[in-house]
Amino acid sequence: MSPAQYRQYPSFSSNPSSSTCHDSYPCRRIDLADLDFLKLISGGGSGKVFLVRDRVQMQYLALKVMPKRRELNTVSNVLNERKTHSALSLEDNRYFLPLVASWHDEVNYYIATEYLPGGDLALHLAKHRIFSEQRAKFYVCEIILALEELHAHKIIHRDLKPSNIMLKADGHIVLGDFGISRHFESRDPSAAFERDSMDSAICLPHKRFDAASYLTSDDCGTTYYMAPEQHLCMKYSFEVDYWALGVILYRMLTGLMPFGQTSSSKHEIACSVIHDELRFPNTVFISPEAQDFIRGLLVKDPGERIHFSEIKNDPFFDGVNWAAVSRCQLPSSWRPYIPPNPRHPHTVLPFEYGTPFDYHSDPLPSFTWYRPSDLRKRRDMASLPSEYTPHPCKDITSIGKLMRPLKQGLGTLFGTGKGQTRQKRG
Repeated sequence: MSPAQYRQYPSFSSNPSSSTCHDSYPCRRIDLADLDFLKLISGGGSGKVFLVRDRVQMQYLALKVMPKRRELNTVSNVLNERKTHSALSLEDNRYFLPLVASWHDEVNYYIATEYLPGGDLALHLAKHRIFSEQRAKFYVCEIILALEELHAHKIIHRDLKPSNIMLKADGHIVLGDFGISRHFESRDPSAAFERDSMDSAICLPHKRFDAASYLTSDDCGTTYYMAPEQHLCMKYSFEVDYWALGVILYRMLTGLMPFGQTSSSKHEIACSVIHDELRFPNTVFISPEAQDFIRGLLVKDPGERIHFSEIKNDPFFDGVNWAAVSRCQLPSSWRPYIPPNPRHPHTVLPFEYGTPFDYHSDPLPSFTWYRPSDLRKRRDMASLPSEYTPHPCKDITSIGKLMRPLKQGLGTLFGTGKGQTRQKRG
């Protein structure tokens, strides 16, 4: 069945009360009939991600399609992902992939986000294998600020890895995929945060976290990037994200995994993470400062691991202007190649789908969410080429195009059409 035929079914767009949306702002509903499917971006355990074109806004989106029959896509998991993602999207924060909409039908859950054409770190690591220390440090600085903001919202990512770190067209990073994140919705007043006086975007811990207030023991994550306490099914907190950061930095500088590089099973990888000593290869040069910083992040005992309040003062970051990093003022040392998008969409949807629910029959209305229309206007999209965020009559050029037929008609009427010169009156 073609996307156009999808319109024969009831759609969320039939009633404005069918979605979760901020009461103060009108929001537009999206369904599959509004989208052109251009190509497959990636696939994972929960589903596939497609590049789609929204024909109404003429905007490119990344659409995650999660079949309901898959074991990972439980109601609690998808609701957690939607709530976490929408909470982060309601603020003007450049560190997180903005959620545009979420809805579902009889067969799938759908999560639509803004499309970042720069790809992810995993793609670029596969191409280049090793990054220079300068380039790796640039990414790590931005990831640290992103984690500070995430943890300030009392959210543990729990799946921080290169494939979940995306690049904008200008080379700056954005975190995505909050499918297994842990959001502590209740706030503990003892874990206070203060804003740095130099820049309100820098979130610094006022004091060490009361870890006992934010503990979980869920067994989830990607095996190579999970901390020892996760493999041992112990209680853990925000520090597991910094362990994953250490693994990412090690991989960027060496092209290898710090633990389990030669392992063939998840059990062997877990044993290596828990027991093996951290070593650095002799085949690449890694500065002593970088080695010491990685060792501090990859300490087996979470109590002895470098605390996030001490990270910015590590010698590895000597000379880094954190205020400039937070304002996105440091130019990226490397910009990704932006390939042209396919022009012709699929004539048939490349997956199985079901009948969409109307607002009366929706069995899970809390999953349905649409971004308030004003948020797209307020978000800083300066890093994206204009083709990704077109808007009717957004500039004088568009107005000129609308006026061109009128100008040509008047020119013909008064004898000043194309190729003619107005005669100077005597």
